[in-house]
Amino acid sequence: MGAANTSRLWRFWHWVTRLGVHPGLAPTEAKYVILNNTLVLFMSGVALASIPINYQGLQGEQMLAALALPVVQAPMFLLSLVFAARGHAYLATLWFGAVAAASLIGQTWIIGRSTGIHFFLLLHAVGPFVLVPPRYRKWVFAQSALYFACFLFALIGVPEPPLVAMPADLARKIQDGNLTFLFV
Repeated sequence: MGAANTSRLWRFWHWVTRLGVHPGLAPTEAKYVILNNTLVLFMSGVALASIPINYQGLQGEQMLAALALPVVQAPMFLLSLVFAARGHAYLATLWFGAVAAASLIGQTWIIGRSTGIHFFLLLHAVGPFVLVPPRYRKWVFAQSALYFACFLFALIGVPEPPLVAMPADLARKIQDGNLTFLFV
């Protein structure tokens, strides 16, 4: 990749991550907008990149069931950028978290707890404390409790067996990847 392409990519990244940041926004608030936008871009990429890696051994209807959520997840994440660009930073963060939590519950139901996908909901439970400006602190506890409740639901409320009968070696490979990604 040449220097011109790198510069163009950097300008695009800078522009997208700063959607919703304007001169009147306090720097202490701007950093939360930038962090949320960065996570939205990163997690949209992760959702799309995981498709060929995680579902390579599936075929037919099982592949369609397993792919449905990740394919929809990235565009739904990106709506958060629209909210941020329109000046609704907290709504952008709330949307991103809610879509991610719903997606994780759905993925737990589709591919099962043996993949460890539901453990990302624990990360969501602490996420609001990092992603939300202090002026919304009273809502952070409610948001965190909701995500922890989602984790408990994924842990004990999602029906077994999962919709997709995944080979044990593929489920173990996905679990190893999920747990590595979670703790890195």
